[in-house]
Amino acid sequence: MGNKASADIGEKLEELDLRGLKAAIKEKLATGVPSADIKKSLSKKMAEIGKKYVDGEIYLPRALIASEIFEEVLEEFDLPEGGLGKVAIGVVGPQIHEVGKNMVAAWLRSAGFEVLDLGILVPPERFIEVVREGKADILAMSARLSPAIYAMSWVLRGLEKEGLRKNVKVIIGGTAVSKEIAKEMGADSYASDFMKAVDECRKLIGKEGG
Repeated sequence: MGNKASADIGEKLEELDLRGLKAAIKEKLATGVPSADIKKSLSKKMAEIGKKYVDGEIYLPRALIASEIFEEVLEEFDLPEGGLGKVAIGVVGPQIHEVGKNMVAAWLRSAGFEVLDLGILVPPERFIEVVREGKADILAMSARLSPAIYAMSWVLRGLEKEGLRKNVKVIIGGTAVSKEIAKEMGADSYASDFMKAVDECRKLIGKEGG
């Protein structure tokens, strides 16, 4: 895809212009631009938006809206995802906050991961089931409330008990946990925000700097 076409799509995403972005994508598809190229342009812009958030150039609400727009067009136009690995992500235990989880899922997809979003109120058994079925290279669990820490630990113990722990990497995040807690419970990694989650997942599959 030419630089102009790529810029048009990227600009619409950065401007949070959902209608304009959809029109631009429809136009590119109609002229024969491969969907993979469109996804690549969107992913590049998502990386730029994420960096601006990390650098303090934009605030969280703008990054959140960008992630929601990205997810909507990804689904509507059936743009390709995957290639780096499979991540199953969910909010553990009795909590309904999913903004952080959704942002992590969006940026993982933009980075090239195939994401299985398990949603909220995910029982610990469901995470183990996903690994048992071979649907994840990485489990990403989020917790905002401290009781969920016990559920995360239960998942890790369950994986060990069933001999599945060696088959999957585990990353945790959320306001209830920390790097120290992750190490103590035996998780492979911890991320404090959505951009760090992408970096850590790349490291877990040996694709740093991708």
